[in-house]
Amino acid sequence: MALSVVTFNIGGDGTRKQKKRMINKFFSDHLPSFIYFQENPWRKRYIRNHVPKIRERYEAVSHEQFDATVLYRKDVLKDKGSAKLRELFQDAFNDKSHLDFVTFKERASFSKLTETKTGTSFVAISWHGEYTGLSEQEKKEKFEDLLLVIKEINSKTKLPVVLGGDFNITLDSVSDSIEEQGLEVYQYDLQNRDRVIDFFVVTRDVNLPGVSAFGDYMYTKTEDQTIENEDQTSESEDQTIENEDQTSRSEDQTSRSEDQTSESEEERKQVFDHDPVQALVSFDFDKEDEDQTSVREGEYTFDGDSDGVDYYFKNISFK
Repeated sequence: MALSVVTFNIGGDGTRKQKKRMINKFFSDHLPSFIYFQENPWRKRYIRNHVPKIRERYEAVSHEQFDATVLYRKDVLKDKGSAKLRELFQDAFNDKSHLDFVTFKERASFSKLTETKTGTSFVAISWHGEYTGLSEQEKKEKFEDLLLVIKEINSKTKLPVVLGGDFNITLDSVSDSIEEQGLEVYQYDLQNRDRVIDFFVVTRDVNLPGVSAFGDYMYTKTEDQTIENEDQTSESEDQTIENEDQTSRSEDQTSRSEDQTSESEEERKQVFDHDPVQALVSFDFDKEDEDQTSVREGEYTFDGDSDGVDYYFKNISFK
């Protein structure tokens, strides 16, 4: 059975109410097997306590004081051994020159997830790269250290690793580093963004077809902005009544407000700074390294039973 994964930075200028509404919409439209959030504004009180669609189907793995979160579907996956995994690799992180374990805990949530039907386990890591205070070279050095840690996790546990998130560094600038470590990344077409900084990096025993960005969730509908402009129009009308001796000027103001209302109905209110990025996930423990390329196109092909796609591309709503 193919799993489905989404990475989604939910930071941005939208209000918490707008974000809740759009996240609920996302989970009404799609049921990913697991999802990586970054800039989770509800990190101190898990996001699942604030979003009904998540609470119904998902459990959360998160360091409470930080913003990266892993969510997984309770009917598809189980969290097994995450604490032991964290202990096992503390020394591995501290050995790296640019990335210590404390830094890793501040930037990531990670879990050992196990499919309930097959018993297959893998490591899921949600990563939020640093945006400010570092040069591009320093960002690249930390990213390269992270790749070394991913390789070590895969080598010592023999578990596939699915790393995803907002890396705050472009895929083009690190694709050579990914190739040098024998890891894989998948290209996809942008929607509302102008550069690829949200992506997945996986070990060679992972297939990740169907990588694509959703373009329907960065912006909310126009109701909120329309209401604000309607209030402005009402205020102009009141002013017209109070200033009958200045009727001409007030009518001009009312007309301008109505024009603004009309224009706003055609505009969208930006809620998030990022589009969610999705992929299918399957595991191939016999995959030969020499048959693979490191940067692959995210085209989706599926030759098996359609039920094995986890119904991910179907429009599923909770009832």
